[in-house]
Amino acid sequence: MGPARYASPQESPLRIVHTSDWHAGRRWHRLDRDRELAEALGSLCRYVESEPVDLVLITGDQFDTATPPTRALKLVIDVLVRLGRQAPTVVIAGNHDSADQLEALGQLTKLANVHALGHPRDAGDGGVLRFTTAAGEPVVVAALPFARTCSMVSGLERQHSDLAADRRYDAGMRAMVGHLCAAFQPDAVNLLLIHTHLFGAQLSHSERPVHVGAAWAADASSLPPDAHYVAMGHIHKPQQIEEAAAPACYAGSPLQLDFGEEGQDKSFVVIEASPGRPAVLSRVPYEGGRRVRTWQGGLEELQRDAELLRSCDEHVRIELRLDSPRPDVNALVRELVPNTVLVRVHFPIEEEEEDSEPQRPATMALDEQFEAYHEGRYGTPAPEGLASAFSTIYTRASEQQG
Repeated sequence: MGPARYASPQESPLRIVHTSDWHAGRRWHRLDRDRELAEALGSLCRYVESEPVDLVLITGDQFDTATPPTRALKLVIDVLVRLGRQAPTVVIAGNHDSADQLEALGQLTKLANVHALGHPRDAGDGGVLRFTTAAGEPVVVAALPFARTCSMVSGLERQHSDLAADRRYDAGMRAMVGHLCAAFQPDAVNLLLIHTHLFGAQLSHSERPVHVGAAWAADASSLPPDAHYVAMGHIHKPQQIEEAAAPACYAGSPLQLDFGEEGQDKSFVVIEASPGRPAVLSRVPYEGGRRVRTWQGGLEELQRDAELLRSCDEHVRIELRLDSPRPDVNALVRELVPNTVLVRVHFPIEEEEEDSEPQRPATMALDEQFEAYHEGRYGTPAPEGLASAFSTIYTRASEQQG
């Protein structure tokens, strides 16, 4: 490998776009968000079509589930093809995606200049991609899709010691990153794509809880210091990881996916990079999509503010204070504010209740947990038929376990 070649002042830097966590096919409080997502991703495509972009990076969770509905599949394919027409596009699987489905999809999308990786791969087996830009600049892309703990940590190890297993996962991530990034070249723009949770990242609390604990986290020190940029997916809040030795960002989701993301401004990352020079980062806001808002107050205040809430074109959560229960409260609130997606009612707390220990999920029966989940998720108690079906399944499962 020869000496590093530094870009001359006359050379234009490569322009790279990083987007992530689309969650196509997501249903949220009975709402289909794909029309909003299409608006946001349309603005991303327009940027790539109007600016001199050399490469597009997509770091996982293109879909919200491993079995997305057809409309979500079509939306993602349409966007990938549109991006691939303008610049080479690299996409990796996240924890919400089906790795096998993305690998199969990649057999077709590579014809559209879109390179998809579903499973972690060795450097010589597709884990490292190399491109040459129209200006002749070499680019090395190390790509690491979501790696499940079972691929690095056995159940026996976790049963024996959670701390040892967590360290094993971090060590495994460190080894895979090191292996892939050994292919970096001093005369190239070197990039790492990775879908993981880093210790210290700021969560939105809309991520899948089981995949943002210590068991699934890696340390920022595992990221390569010689990368021009580390493109990260999994965390929905847009942010740069200050502890990393190289510029590293979570692009974040294009939409505010839940009320935990209220107030977040969504954007994709634009990276300008040249061999031998530090990258320059900027963000471009997505256009389209509806924001989320929480309103709190009593019924009279809601009647006063209803017109403002109706006209805000946002998804609204109503935290309503009442002195006593009203059976028609859900319908009343939604009539006043049709764009309400969740109603939560709060009653005055009696003194004896304040002193008592609240019942926690761990001490509740499973059918009670289901009822609490349904009301928290959808704002209404579970329908009688659904609750009955859950109770029947739970009883049968309990009997089978002995």
